[in-house]
Amino acid sequence: MNNCFDKPDLSKLSIEREARPSSQRMILNAKMLIALTLGLFILAGTIVKCSILGQKRSEASFTSAGTHGKESSQNLGTADGYQQVLNATGYVVAQRKAAVSSKATGRLASLYVAEGDKVKQGQVLGVLENEDLAAAVRQEEANLAAVTSQIGFDAAELKEASLNKERIEKLFAEKAVSKAELDRAWARHRQAVSRLEVAKSNEVLARARLEKAKVDLSYTYILAPFDGTVLTKNADVGEIVSPFGASATSRAAIVTIADMSSLEVEADVSEANLQHIFLGQQCDITLDSLPGKVYQGVVGKIVPTVDRAKATVLTKIKFLNKDDDVIPEMSAKVAFKLKDNKQEQHD
Repeated sequence: MNNCFDKPDLSKLSIEREARPSSQRMILNAKMLIALTLGLFILAGTIVKCSILGQKRSEASFTSAGTHGKESSQNLGTADGYQQVLNATGYVVAQRKAAVSSKATGRLASLYVAEGDKVKQGQVLGVLENEDLAAAVRQEEANLAAVTSQIGFDAAELKEASLNKERIEKLFAEKAVSKAELDRAWARHRQAVSRLEVAKSNEVLARARLEKAKVDLSYTYILAPFDGTVLTKNADVGEIVSPFGASATSRAAIVTIADMSSLEVEADVSEANLQHIFLGQQCDITLDSLPGKVYQGVVGKIVPTVDRAKATVLTKIKFLNKDDDVIPEMSAKVAFKLKDNKQEQHD
């Protein structure tokens, strides 16, 4: 009989575990090594790709030059070696352009031009309703005529008063008339002189009022300020035209005209490359709407201020061989021809 206080044999409850074969451990280690190697290759490829993209972005940021101007540099082959070129983009802009309006406020009665029409300086582009002003001119003309007639009448009165004064003076010298008759003759003469002077002053005033009426009437005629081409038509017959566009329903201008002979390319050049740009510099101009056509240009003006927001300087390029195909607001590319190393050393 077993004693209940004897220690039990626990060896029978243990589970025998077989040792993992060494071959399985070797396979697992190989798989982990392969996975680690692939991960390193993927990481290296990602780093190289990011580096290339970063380089491209930095090059793109270097070539940008504001919102509407981009520039970059490249080398063009020449007989002596190479010539460096700085590229920029911009737009064709008319340097002489005007929104034409009247000096008076009124309803547009007639419009004689449309988009694309060529106009001459002083040509009538439109007319406002002006019947009241035309009537005022006729009234002032009649008033001037009346004043002129009054001058003739007063001049005749003065001549008659002068003759009468001379006769009275002779008679008074002969003691044939009294001193009172002589005084009346002198008074009449002075009155005639005064009336003639007043009439002449009224003539000056009448002429000035007539001139003002004509000027007011001329304000209703809208004239071309210079030779040019109509770009836009901003008002139609029947609309109210006001010099300052005082209300939402009034037009400040009836047409916009531009002098096509003043067309130039305006391009933004980065201030970092401003040292390469100078007046008289030769340029090649290409227009996006006219591919394959190259225009010759020259730097005509460098605006002496920097756009703080874009860090660019506005440069204006004149056309040397412009034709009728060039119109305002065309997109343009400008290649500034820079001095090569040999030229710089020679200079």
